[in-house]
Amino acid sequence: MEPAAEDRRLAGRSTIAPEEAGRTVRLLGRDAELAQAAAMIAAGRSLAVLGEPGIGKSALIRSAATHGGGTLVTGGALDLLSFVPYLAIERAVGPVPGGDVEAVAAHVMRRVGGGVLVLDDLQWADDGTIEVVEVLAGRLTCLASIRSGEGRADDVAERLRQAGLVTIRLQPLAPDIGTELALRMRPALGEAAARRIAARGGGNPLLIQELARSGITESLELSIAHRVRGLDAAARSFLELLAVARAPLPVPAGSHVDTRLVDGGFATRTGESVEIRHALIADAVEGGLPPDRLRACHRLLATMVGDPAARARHLATAGDRQAAADIALEAAAGAAPGLRAALLALAAENIEGDAAAGLRLEAAEALLDANMPGEAQRVLGDVERTADTTEARARLVAAGVRWRLGDAHGALSEVRRGLGLVAGTDTELEVRLLTQSAWLQVVERDGAASASTAEQAIAVARRAGVRSTRATRILATARMISGAPERAFMPLYEAALAEARAAGDLVEELSIGRNLIGWAEGAGRFEQGVDRAVEFIARAREAGLRHWEHDLRASLITLLNSGGQWERVVSEMEALLLEPIDVRTRAEISGYCALALIDLGRFEEARSLINDELARSVDDLGGRFDLLWAQAELAMADGHAAAAQAITARCIERFGGRDYPDLVFVRLIDAWARLELGRPPSAPIEYPRREPDLWSGAAPESEGIVALARGQPGEAAVRFAAAAEQFAPFHRRSELRNRWAHGEALRRAGRLDAARAALEDAERRADELRMVPMVYRIRRSLRLAGVRRSAARRTSGRLTAREQEVLAMVRDGLTNAEIASRLGIGRPTVVRLLANASAKLGTNSRREAALEAMDLV
Repeated sequence: MEPAAEDRRLAGRSTIAPEEAGRTVRLLGRDAELAQAAAMIAAGRSLAVLGEPGIGKSALIRSAATHGGGTLVTGGALDLLSFVPYLAIERAVGPVPGGDVEAVAAHVMRRVGGGVLVLDDLQWADDGTIEVVEVLAGRLTCLASIRSGEGRADDVAERLRQAGLVTIRLQPLAPDIGTELALRMRPALGEAAARRIAARGGGNPLLIQELARSGITESLELSIAHRVRGLDAAARSFLELLAVARAPLPVPAGSHVDTRLVDGGFATRTGESVEIRHALIADAVEGGLPPDRLRACHRLLATMVGDPAARARHLATAGDRQAAADIALEAAAGAAPGLRAALLALAAENIEGDAAAGLRLEAAEALLDANMPGEAQRVLGDVERTADTTEARARLVAAGVRWRLGDAHGALSEVRRGLGLVAGTDTELEVRLLTQSAWLQVVERDGAASASTAEQAIAVARRAGVRSTRATRILATARMISGAPERAFMPLYEAALAEARAAGDLVEELSIGRNLIGWAEGAGRFEQGVDRAVEFIARAREAGLRHWEHDLRASLITLLNSGGQWERVVSEMEALLLEPIDVRTRAEISGYCALALIDLGRFEEARSLINDELARSVDDLGGRFDLLWAQAELAMADGHAAAAQAITARCIERFGGRDYPDLVFVRLIDAWARLELGRPPSAPIEYPRREPDLWSGAAPESEGIVALARGQPGEAAVRFAAAAEQFAPFHRRSELRNRWAHGEALRRAGRLDAARAALEDAERRADELRMVPMVYRIRRSLRLAGVRRSAARRTSGRLTAREQEVLAMVRDGLTNAEIASRLGIGRPTVVRLLANASAKLGTNSRREAALEAMDLV
């Protein structure tokens, strides 16, 4: 075993068999919490326990888990090494493979098998560890403890809650329970002294036990100091090392200090090592050390561990900063990307001299590449501006940080400040800043400004003799979103793709692929777009670039949404949301999935999804627009025109100044809502682009709505027919809406035969696409036109046993995620089973299907 791997093993990996763990004494005063935790674990649910230090989080987790007879695989985070990627997980399962979160999660599942993964102190865990737990939550049983008031406790707890972990927050013990605990620890105390200790301990089990051990009631520090004085010199010295290390250490050869420390309640055995029994004991011991002794402990620990990250951190804490920086830099050279970024950051914090600013920049860039924007921001700090190029580079990194943290406007501001420092230098840095500026302008949907900036970046790149692939791709995108004809941007995409492949730049190749999928959507080339998506998704997966695979799968979802494949949209989205994805990507696909659910008549699921995602989304165009669009569509479909119009008004006010084509769909909802409410119609939508595309039907549809508002149904019918034909190759939802509107306008005009023919054609098309609300709307118009439709037949349709089982769980109030966990199947499978059952029963929602199935039993 390699030294680093051995150090990780000694740092806390342990597997506890049920018979060993089952020896834990029954927890006093925790019967309700223990029963809840045991029930959740028995059901295969994951659990997070929160509380103050010493409140009994770990004891509760282990007691509840061992009741189920499974094997516990335990690990946890360490405050001293909180920057090391996946450390909490490595302490449980050993070294994890290089790569992304999904690869780590798959490795953990193989190592844990049918056991239970226990991770302590996740308030100190890195983002990668939390993302892995988010992925694992629906696939195996994960038990986590979070120490409130420390690290990122609140943020971590909320993320795990949203990932589906049941949360239990432990409260202090009641006074009578605390008294009983003190007497159990030391029966000779007597009732009065036990009550005083329970009161002094504030209901904290660990404090009560420690105070009872010594009989000293003033404070934990005095109690532990009193007991430490009873140790011999060797045991006391080793206890101090354990307290400072906050990690398991091997027992010195020929020594028996472990027995003294374990018997005295100071430490516990972990395999062949021992570790401090609780962080509060470590705090008390370490807090009593004089500064010289504390530094000496850190220096000694640096010689005892082989892991360079741990060595460097101990040396830095001891004050040997240059030595710490040297070790971290040396280890960073051959480290995996995430660990390399962490080691560079550690070196940057400790290096001295002129190299400090450059190293901090390098570390911040590496952290940003490793998707750790918060750490990058901390390391970057206020880099000393020794030259314009240094500050300009820092501005570029800061722009990336602000973008990742949800501040698109701030990112663009940072780039502009950087450009002000290097404009006219014809350097690669100027090219990078110009390119980043062009991309941010694309994100803000400022096509003209983006195209101009991208052209400038290409010109500077030529003069500097550097590649301009990314700028070329952004120029193509800027022209595309500005409505330029295909011949103006497609050759640019092809040139950029060829250059990226020639240079072996897979990331840029995948970026171009994502844009080509978007183009296929806007051009109505659905089959071509799906083929492209499958091709590039496979390329990303083969290369292990899961972040890019997620982005490309999101692009496929938007394409399928426009093409009317709504059940596949829901299935793809359910699968993708099980993985860690960018917050804006999550908002986008959730918005499209909600639109699909609305079209399928599953309003309750759509409403829940929209509300959940709005609560966590970034407040900008990428983070909010699609969710607000879906929210307005749902209000309209649910018969609440006033609510729909209020939502569209806010959305248009917030984002109406952008060159963002999808705004036409929100404007159309606004126009239909105004018509229904009898309010003055909006002005017809002006759509300046000459070539037909995804949005070109909006102009005639809005003209048709205005004509209806003016009492001109015949004119409206002509406009709606034109809109349906223009939308047909591009956007099925809008096409069917206009086919219905065409027939309805003909009915209002008194042309009943033509109206019936148009409405029956629309009904057939909507029924093929399973557009439940649209079918109901069309049938209402048909009834008004004199055509009777019998109610949809409701029959069991020979529900399968699995479909009946899933519907029974819906009746019991379980969510899709809970059903998947209970049955050991994927959430997309649950969605498909519910969709099939609903189709057989002729119902519009999962709850309605469950109730209908019950009536058939």
